[in-house]
Amino acid sequence: MTNASLTNIDPTDFSLSLPDPHDEGLAEGQFLAEVDQAWQVCDRFDLQTDIWRGRILRTVRDREKTNGEGRGTGFLKWLQEREISKSQAYSWIQLANSADTLMAD
Repeated sequence: MTNASLTNIDPTDFSLSLPDPHDEGLAEGQFLAEVDQAWQVCDRFDLQTDIWRGRILRTVRDREKTNGEGRGTGFLKWLQEREISKSQAYSWIQLANSADTLMAD
């Protein structure tokens, strides 16, 4: 994805339908079910985001292995510039690897 294509992404396109907290005609069980459904959508987006972060990090790491000095210093510098710890990076990479393995099966 190029910088130009990033400008075409509209984060306001995403919306959730939340129940009206002041709707007295809405049963408590239905209200909680609708809120829970919205919460689950957010959890799914968080998981998908973390999987994609892992894929991105894996790509940067693998590029460094191929074209770098072989010591991983370019990858570590990339992480440092984005304030990502090495342990967090490898957690995301492992998550991406697991997700990709599940999708391949």
